[in-house]
Amino acid sequence: EEQKQIRKNLREYSKDFEEADRIADDQEKGAVVEERRRMLSEWLAWRERETEELRAERREIGLPEDPEAEKVAKDEADGKEDAVVEEIMEEILDETEEVMP
Repeated sequence: EEQKQIRKNLREYSKDFEEADRIADDQEKGAVVEERRRMLSEWLAWRERETEELRAERREIGLPEDPEAEKVAKDEADGKEDAVVEEIMEEILDETEEVMP
């Protein structure tokens, strides 16, 4: 009878420990996600600062702030559109001739 009681308690304790393990895992994963979000936020802020600094430097020396935007606007004004040219080349690797009777 004592073994039955131990087995019964073991199942209950096992469920409790598994739940505690799941909670701990979720907390660890949450911490990793928060750290990644913080790092992404820092990188985006750094990138924005660097972009603004680059624009300021370009203004100081008399260059356009965004050369790509200026080029696109100029092409649109000229009526030019980007065109995709696709070239297909076929190469014959082996040629055989069969004579059917």
